[in-house]
Amino acid sequence: PPRSTLFPYTTLFRSVYRPRAIIWPHSHGITARVRTVPGSGREEFDKVADHIADYWRCSRVSVSSPKPGRLIVRGLRRDPLLELIPADGIPVSPRPGRDLYLGRDEHGSHRFADLANVPGICVGGMPGSGKSTEITSWLTQLASFPHVQHVNLDGKGAGEFDDFEPRAWLTEGDNLDGALDKLETVHALMLDRLACVRSVLGVKNAWHKGPGSEGWDLIMTTIDECQSYLDLTMVKGDKELEPKVRRAIFLVSSLVRRGRSVMFLTIPATQKPTTDSLPSSIRDNCPISLCFGVKTMDAAAATLGSSIRDYPSYSPVTLADPAYAGCATVTLKTGQDPFTRLRGPYVTEAEAVAVVAATAHLRRDPRATWPVVVPDTAAELVSP
Repeated sequence: PPRSTLFPYTTLFRSVYRPRAIIWPHSHGITARVRTVPGSGREEFDKVADHIADYWRCSRVSVSSPKPGRLIVRGLRRDPLLELIPADGIPVSPRPGRDLYLGRDEHGSHRFADLANVPGICVGGMPGSGKSTEITSWLTQLASFPHVQHVNLDGKGAGEFDDFEPRAWLTEGDNLDGALDKLETVHALMLDRLACVRSVLGVKNAWHKGPGSEGWDLIMTTIDECQSYLDLTMVKGDKELEPKVRRAIFLVSSLVRRGRSVMFLTIPATQKPTTDSLPSSIRDNCPISLCFGVKTMDAAAATLGSSIRDYPSYSPVTLADPAYAGCATVTLKTGQDPFTRLRGPYVTEAEAVAVVAATAHLRRDPRATWPVVVPDTAAELVSP
């Protein structure tokens, strides 16, 4: 019979390509190193991750791309994200005082953030998702370093930073006027540093010398529940409050945009990760973002950027389960993937209080070590 009768569909003549893979067990499950073939890349593996998990009898499968043409597929029978990290389980930083420990990722590896040239870290997530616990671990990690000074603003007004007040340079609650006053003080210090960084340190970027040089400290400003100060839609039309909120947005945005080279780190955190409570002028200039559990991809995109929509296996929407409280999607690269998921360390209130009590003597006003400029003549002391 004619060939067309035996094989009526030309698609039957197409070659079938099978990706080559090396599979081995690891401490949390199964790992496969895969070489991609035409038509089967990271996106295709991501779409069938649930089917692979069922076949391997794993609770979850994650896909990452370490380099072009290569994939690492990990099947997790014991999820590292479900294992708590106590305060005494925080590993020693490779560069103490400069590297900030963020947590253990979903592959069981410890992840750090190099704070050099990082002007801002954006944090978002639902109530109870783990934001405050993560920030507490950062404050306690850096409390023992004399070249780090803290500014804590609590937009919730629940005394979130009361335990850290003995160690912090400036502390404020949910009072907008008080918060503006603290932000003006920090912003003025930033402008002073920008004006003299080259003449004092001999470099344009203070990170080339590092914190502690010539008495210059790293200024870490944490703004918890930042929507209390930055949500313009809540005060629209109010002649008294609207100018204050606009000023707060300008100050925080300026700190993030201009504070990098003079060692200012600003951390806005919110339970309402939208562009109203976290303006894009602030979010988009933060190199590092953490999004804890949220309900919608819109909320995730408001914190991490719209590119998170292209990586469904890293979506923080899947972290809304109470078992994943303390876990976040972070803008840290994993191979070619721009995100990773990790669990932050758990520091109890008692442990935080003990750290603050032991380090309270390190609190100081960073303006106290500011160089005094002596005028050449007495005429310079007279205002024109």
